[in-house]
Amino acid sequence: MDASMTKTLRTAGRLARDLGNRRAADVLTVTGGAPLRGRVRVGGSKNAALPMLAASLLLDGPTVLRRVPELTDTRLMIELLRGLGANVTRSSGTVHVLPGDI
Repeated sequence: MDASMTKTLRTAGRLARDLGNRRAADVLTVTGGAPLRGRVRVGGSKNAALPMLAASLLLDGPTVLRRVPELTDTRLMIELLRGLGANVTRSSGTVHVLPGDI
């Protein structure tokens, strides 16, 4: 690992601690001399999806959220949006919200 990468990782660790992370900052050490390449698909997050579903009611047009996890909490939120008058459809982890006249 070259000196600039080491410095970057140290800076990231200090930043994480400064932001209130009370546990030791995680450090990723990369060895091998070749640049990293590729893609990582991040799974859906209930804690991200719930506020976005609620916020979709504040918009005038449709909202499309992808990779919304199929959990009791997200199903309940979708039912709540429907109860408030929104048109909500769900298919294969994608949720479409049309707020209507709320």
